[in-house]
Amino acid sequence: MTAPLPCQSTPDLPVRDALRRRDQLVLAGLVLAIGLNLRLHLGTVPALMSQMESDLGLSKAGFGLVSSTCIVAMGLAAPLGPRMSARFGVDRAMTLMLFALTAGALLRLGAGTLPVLFVAVAITGAAMGSASSLIPGIVARAVPRHGGVVTGMYSSCMALGVGVAAVVSRPLATELGSWQRSLASWGILSGVTLLAWWLFAGDPANRLGVAEQRVAARPAAGLPWRSGTAWLVTLMVATPMTVGLAGLAWMDPLYQERGGSPAAAAALLFVFQGVQLFALIGIPALCQVVTDRRPVQAGCLAAILVGLVALAAPDRTLAVPAVVLIGLGVGGATSLGMVLIGDAAPTPLASAQLGGLAYLVAFVGGAGGPAALGALRQLTGSFVPGLAALMALCLLALCFVPRLPSGLDRVPSAPGATRRGRDRP
Repeated sequence: MTAPLPCQSTPDLPVRDALRRRDQLVLAGLVLAIGLNLRLHLGTVPALMSQMESDLGLSKAGFGLVSSTCIVAMGLAAPLGPRMSARFGVDRAMTLMLFALTAGALLRLGAGTLPVLFVAVAITGAAMGSASSLIPGIVARAVPRHGGVVTGMYSSCMALGVGVAAVVSRPLATELGSWQRSLASWGILSGVTLLAWWLFAGDPANRLGVAEQRVAARPAAGLPWRSGTAWLVTLMVATPMTVGLAGLAWMDPLYQERGGSPAAAAALLFVFQGVQLFALIGIPALCQVVTDRRPVQAGCLAAILVGLVALAAPDRTLAVPAVVLIGLGVGGATSLGMVLIGDAAPTPLASAQLGGLAYLVAFVGGAGGPAALGALRQLTGSFVPGLAALMALCLLALCFVPRLPSGLDRVPSAPGATRRGRDRP
């Protein structure tokens, strides 16, 4: 039996209804734009690995450390999302995070030295992690009737952003004259998104209402460390993220090591991100009609597992079907994890708290993926041991799938707790 999620009780504070339909559409568009920004910075660095290694003298393990620094920062900053939301309101919290994301991206213009590179990567990662923990609550609050569809589209934009950045960054570096300029140029897109969000959230009519439920940032408003349900959800979020981040960092080098050209490797990475679009959109929509989500979760994890086995085989021709299976599994499980966060948490603040825990563990744990694969590759001369470790993680998650809630069940809220608009009769 899993322990329920703790919930902040705010019976004295009114909860506004969802936004007007027109404003819901605008907000949904902004959420998609934010999703595009929150992962594309992960796709730029692997595409420029050879140039960065040459200029900075990075080894394979050192390059893995760069990727891991970003992901660790994402995880450590994830709890900042619910705390800032509770203190300032989700509107201002997201504005601050988008500002940090833009600043971190532009700082990479001076990343010709390792200290500046690591600082820029850490700032960018922290902004992405803290913003990610707020999105499930924003979607569930502002577009309650279409939460699954918007979640899928948001996740698709994240995958699309990584794929586009992976393909465009290398030719962009050639066009702009340096890999630093290529990395920093993506800050322009983040800046445009920041401006659009600021203009929308600055209108009092578009406030999401979470600000009206502010509570002091105190230990009681912390993360649900003792909830068994929260840890089950966290495992389901962390597993596909670990595999996806490891694949994002090393799929390009792995394919080139087996004789593929740099252009073909970049195309394979684009396929990896592209096939996720189908699962990222389809799985949340499917989850709104199925009565038992556990077979869907198990199917996604099984696809990842079979894909990893195929990717570990020495035959390069298996790379494409392997990447398709892994991409479908990672995309489906990632979207399903976001849906689980929205289901298990009874209030917007509880959703942010659960998201903070899930992404803290997922990002920090996921950071071990690129670092471990790089270190094991350097020690053994092969990517197979690292892939085997990812297979073991998938098997572990599969073992716990039967303990997930069987359907659309939500964890009961605390007495007197404020519920979301979609939970009201």
